[in-house]
Amino acid sequence: KFTFTNLLVTGAAGKNTYVTDGTDGMLLYGTASSYKAGDKISGTISANLVSYSNLTELKDLDLTGVTVTSEGNVVTPVAATINELVANQKKYENVLVTLSEVKFESNALADKNISLTDGDGSITLRDNFGVLTDFIFDTTKQYNVTAVATIFKESIQLYALSARDIQMITNLVDPETAWAADTVAVM
Repeated sequence: KFTFTNLLVTGAAGKNTYVTDGTDGMLLYGTASSYKAGDKISGTISANLVSYSNLTELKDLDLTGVTVTSEGNVVTPVAATINELVANQKKYENVLVTLSEVKFESNALADKNISLTDGDGSITLRDNFGVLTDFIFDTTKQYNVTAVATIFKESIQLYALSARDIQMITNLVDPETAWAADTVAVM
């Protein structure tokens, strides 16, 4: 049994719910929950603590003792580099992270995976939840990527939770909001 107060839900997809206490992350696995990013939850979880291919998770969950104490809280990913993730796998395990100014090494997924690099190292981004299936990556552009750091066997990798979390860095102006930056001439 795990008793806790105000764990922040950092993301949820499929049977995976990722939470943090502000320092470490944890995966609640096995039951599609109604929790969403920004929820704070408190209570007691009955579960088994397991290692699945070296990834730590809580499985066989009983969430009946858990309540949502607040909604809409800010979820701030932890800024990291690829080398930091690789060197400190357990520190970043199940943590929502942001990588800045990375490039994709190919323009499409291959078996749900794609490699990305920051010039110093590379890491696999996995489309474990089917959110990037039709995504075309521009290998000449830089991106900011937010994803959950996970471990599979001996390697750290990233799981994308939403296509919105893959942002191309560009200087293009959004036509819907461009008018707000322009000076209005009064006749």
